[in-house]
Amino acid sequence: MMRHALIGGIISLTALVAACQQTVHQTIDKTGEQITGTVVDGIRYTGEVKLVDAAPIRLQVSVIMTNVTDRPLQLEYGVCPVLQGFDNPTLTGTPVWNSEERHDPVTGNPYVCPAIGIVREIGPGESLPPEEQQLSVPLYEIIGHPLLGRFLPDGRYYWLARVEVNGQTIEVTAGEVALEMEEPPLPYQRKIDGLLYQMDTRTSAASPATIESTLTIINTTNEAAETSIAGNCPFSLYAYREEARRDGAYAAGEPDSPRESCLLEMVPLDLAPGESRQFSTTVTGTGILGDSLPEGRYYLAAVVWLESTSMWLAAGDVQLQR
Repeated sequence: MMRHALIGGIISLTALVAACQQTVHQTIDKTGEQITGTVVDGIRYTGEVKLVDAAPIRLQVSVIMTNVTDRPLQLEYGVCPVLQGFDNPTLTGTPVWNSEERHDPVTGNPYVCPAIGIVREIGPGESLPPEEQQLSVPLYEIIGHPLLGRFLPDGRYYWLARVEVNGQTIEVTAGEVALEMEEPPLPYQRKIDGLLYQMDTRTSAASPATIESTLTIINTTNEAAETSIAGNCPFSLYAYREEARRDGAYAAGEPDSPRESCLLEMVPLDLAPGESRQFSTTVTGTGILGDSLPEGRYYLAAVVWLESTSMWLAAGDVQLQR
């Protein structure tokens, strides 16, 4: 049985490896697959790296902690694994990318790890969910974007994760992945956990014209599905004068249209198999253009506000007039 609690503070990420006996351990799981991991004090640490098909594409690294003993073990750990990328499979030399030096390439602001620690007990043979030690980084932060410039050359990179558990620093080989700077344009629809999210925009023929943008969420599975979405503003709509900026909106900085404030209060959304739900917002050309933006064609993007993530989608293009 797993038990967990929060504690104040977080163990220093620069702590030395003291009294830590690390071994490379291979076991056979119930499916017959061989698992290689680092075993420290009865806990096997297994790393995994993959690209997540999102907008933007993300590099996601997880460290799975498994109790390989026959007794319960208590773990105390922080919430921010450190990730280092190398250009060689031996993981030697200076890392070409280091999450401890991570900052927002659009604003230049550094990222700060929450000062939170977790205490959890896991039973024999149990594993903590991958989300417990997971870092997900937009790919453009690592390799670059046409709107930001190039940070690293395209190629294959090798990843090392570092976690702090019970006052010890554990290094875990996470694997390798090929990275490319080019990303596809923002999609109009995207599927996450069986839920299909679609954006559509229509312009009325009346004068002055109104623009109605609609988010449709469809349960494409044969089972009931649930998520949480911002109840008062399920999505925010932004306008760009250039299609290229819209298609890379997550890396484009501020949109051309002014941002509207939105209090993100999440509400549950339950959908039966095949059921759909729609959310709409209506604006006028003047509402988007304000007093300063010129009339003309604008390209729309929407950010869907979900509990665990935010999702960028293209929302069409419109000719705007006052």
